[in-house]
Amino acid sequence: MLLEFKNTQIFFTSKGAGKPLVLLHGFLESSSIWEPYIEDLSQVRQVICIDLPGHGHSGTIGSIHSMELMADVVKAVLEHLKISKASFA
Repeated sequence: MLLEFKNTQIFFTSKGAGKPLVLLHGFLESSSIWEPYIEDLSQVRQVICIDLPGHGHSGTIGSIHSMELMADVVKAVLEHLKISKASFA
């Protein structure tokens, strides 16, 4: 799925139902690192994977992507999905 954030497309996936689990990738990675785990985890949880700005299928917002910006993107995705509480890994 794609979400428009600050005139940039942010890519994310959501699979399964239950208590939301947000899987965040590290620097210079993408949400694809979680693919081997999504099928099993989504049997018991709603699994949300986000390509943070400048990574994977998401666009670049600026020359610097601060941790605050990354947090704002995660918050925007969760608000879009109407999720108020989640676990993070």
